[in-house]
Amino acid sequence: MSTSEVHRTLKRPRHDDNESMSAGRASDVHYNGAKVKREQSPTPPPPQRKLVTSGTKRFAPFPSNCLPPIPGYRQHRKTWAKKCQSEIEALKLQTEKLLIRDDGVIVDWKSPVPVWSDTLRPAELDLAATITLAHQANAQQRNASPHHTPEAPSQSAVSLPVTGVVVLMMMMMMFL
Repeated sequence: MSTSEVHRTLKRPRHDDNESMSAGRASDVHYNGAKVKREQSPTPPPPQRKLVTSGTKRFAPFPSNCLPPIPGYRQHRKTWAKKCQSEIEALKLQTEKLLIRDDGVIVDWKSPVPVWSDTLRPAELDLAATITLAHQANAQQRNASPHHTPEAPSQSAVSLPVTGVVVLMMMMMMFL
């Protein structure tokens, strides 16, 4: 047996292209004359919209005058960061921290009233928003207790709805 015949017998048998393709999940890419199968990962679902009172917003990429080859780019970045901060404050959010990084500007903010995480706009007083906010407040209150132990069912049934009602009443008073 010659060297090429030995090499050929040691290689894996070649599959038909139709067999190797899984239904819609892979595509062939040619790289240096060889076929390479590219797997496509499923797209993750978009994050859930929720009511929040603090968060972080990233502004990127930098405008062209904020890039290093431009003279005075550092001052331009500071000016642009102030503009980003004013956008946050225009939404009636309070800036807690402003950070200028190489890839953009980061603004940490907080709000006295709950806002939607996707729009940063205040929640309207609809039933779904109120229930969501009450649920989040109850969970935070339970988890904030350093000595949290599960309560007896009779105590839990009385104390949890009361906190939800208190949150609901506070929300209604804020928007009146």
